[in-house]
Amino acid sequence: MSGRNRRARGRGGRIAALLECGDHRAAGEEARRILADPAAPAQEREEAAAALARLRPEPGAALAAALGVAIALAVAAGVLLRP
Repeated sequence: MSGRNRRARGRGGRIAALLECGDHRAAGEEARRILADPAAPAQEREEAAAALARLRPEPGAALAAALGVAIALAVAAGVLLRP
């Protein structure tokens, strides 16, 4: 996507471009800026909210990751504390 096309699509296009190139942190920051801007058009606010929803990890994935870390710590402690 050319720079001219991104500018034509507004800040929502910038979020899409950031997501496309893999810069999720910057895309999230831009989406939060749009949502915090009371003068932002409704379409940009909807695009920003949708982008933030895509960036949030699913609750099940976060729980599985925490459980994995707990198991890894238990195994490591068991190995290190073995006489």
